[in-house]
Amino acid sequence: MPHRPDPRLTIRLTPEEYAEIKAKAGAKPLATFARELLLAKADRRRNAQVRAVMHDQAAYARILAMLGASAAVQAFRDAVRGTSNGTLPTSKDIEASLDAVVADIAEIKRLLMQALGVAER
Repeated sequence: MPHRPDPRLTIRLTPEEYAEIKAKAGAKPLATFARELLLAKADRRRNAQVRAVMHDQAAYARILAMLGASAAVQAFRDAVRGTSNGTLPTSKDIEASLDAVVADIAEIKRLLMQALGVAER
């Protein structure tokens, strides 16, 4: 079976276009620079639905602070420990803990949606 060369792409440029591309490529070979540029643009078009992340540092900081202060993890640990050793807290204690957890999760969701620039549903 004879070896077939890789396909080629040939384009015509004005001298000014060539000089601009050569300058942008820097030390990279022009073919490498063009291939990377063309394929990156094609990938971006194909993945156009990917949402760019907003950089709301204040919202991220509030989210991390809430996650650190949230009683959610401890409430779940207590529930698991209680079911394991048969010492579940009273239903009133569980209800209060879960209400706090639900409120924390709702606020964390709101802040995440704000930080990502997504409208809440």
